[in-house]
Amino acid sequence: LAQNSLIMVAACLAWSFTFTRGRDAQGREIEPDISSEAVHDGGNVYRPNPFKFEVTHRTPEVENMIRQTVKTSVASGAGGR
Repeated sequence: LAQNSLIMVAACLAWSFTFTRGRDAQGREIEPDISSEAVHDGGNVYRPNPFKFEVTHRTPEVENMIRQTVKTSVASGAGGR
């Protein structure tokens, strides 16, 4: 059940947003460090170190849908705040 939920969330994020590399102060893309040292925490877990990235909605329609969903969620008390 949890794995299915995770897959659905990932699919929704991929459908809704474009994820791109972050940029430095000069506007150049920042290449994430994917070396084995950057992803290993010394134990049995491998995870990337924090890295900059940008998230943008794919279309104005998606942006409006997200805004409406957040507005409805907050109004119903399910907004988490």
